Amino acid sequence: MMRMKIGFLLTILWLAIGCEPQQSQQSPAVDDSKPIRRPLTGVTFSGGDGSSIETAVIIKAPNNFLGVRGELDWIKRNCPGWQFEKQSVLKGGGKVYDKMYFITPDGQPKNLFFDVTDFYGKR
Repeated sequence: MMRMKIGFLLTILWLAIGCEPQQSQQSPAVDDSKPIRRPLTGVTFSGGDGSSIETAVIIKAPNNFLGVRGELDWIKRNCPGWQFEKQSVLKGGGKVYDKMYFITPDGQPKNLFFDVTDFYGKR
């Protein structure tokens, strides 16, 4: 008798759930302009303004991933609106540099140099 009651209640519950109107579920709005990122732990900046090899921005980082993130964050903070064109790696004198080519908001070509010797190739 008890099994019949439980079975009956489960049947009623199943029908009630199945008869509820389905609401469309939309994902909440995402603000892509502010990506969620972890802090750049262990990344430091020194050196110059990056306008030449002699004044390269020196980045120290525990690995290549964080070092490259450091480059991108430095550019975002110091060169708003610059459009990336291309990048090359320069080696010489025991140092490794990233040379970045950009177009400024007013259409001028600019280069930035980063000394990446500390983290280049580190995993």
